[in-house]
Amino acid sequence: LIELDPDAAASSSLNDSTDSSAGVIAIGISRLEDAIHGIIVRRAAPDWLPFLPGFSYWMPRRRSRHG
Repeated sequence: LIELDPDAAASSSLNDSTDSSAGVIAIGISRLEDAIHGIIVRRAAPDWLPFLPGFSYWMPRRRSRHG
């Protein structure tokens, strides 16, 4: 669980603190994108096609990451 407090980052007067907060936000966004992609992959699997090693089905590529 990651908690983000944009008010604390905006009111901070230290550049290091702001850079650190931006890094935490970027990591949080990346994890959220990974979780969403995982859900899309699981939902795209047809019920009649169980996953078996050596077999596959087509999935759209992930979008490129921002920044």
